[in-house]
Amino acid sequence: MTILAVRHRFNYNVVQIEADGNHIGKALSGSSLPVLTKSGGKKFYKFRGSMDAKDRYGLQLVKVLDVAAYTLDDPNVLHRQWKDVPVGHYCAAALINDSLMFLTDNSELITRRLPAPPPSPKDNVVRLFPSPPKSNQ
Repeated sequence: MTILAVRHRFNYNVVQIEADGNHIGKALSGSSLPVLTKSGGKKFYKFRGSMDAKDRYGLQLVKVLDVAAYTLDDPNVLHRQWKDVPVGHYCAAALINDSLMFLTDNSELITRRLPAPPPSPKDNVVRLFPSPPKSNQ
């Protein structure tokens, strides 16, 4: 089975992208999805469908961000069954000819939790002069 459509979170909207490239909703990226780069940024690639995880060897694997849901149902079905992807998770995909093929295992999308960002320091003020000692009065 192949994934025929995904829902992508984009600027407080949800854009539905079909495997054939059509999309429903407002998005500057059109039928493209963001991929996490090594530097922590995002790069957009076109969505083209899915493939079984057994066939991934020799392909570049990427982490697709901001996917809200996916469906395996045909677009002609009146009520498609959407399966949610938890917030804070990425979807595994293979990059083939500058397009994304999501990886599936037993007709389920492969998702993993994104690692938490490092904690920010609570006191980010650099002091040029040490503070005077406190008196006990």
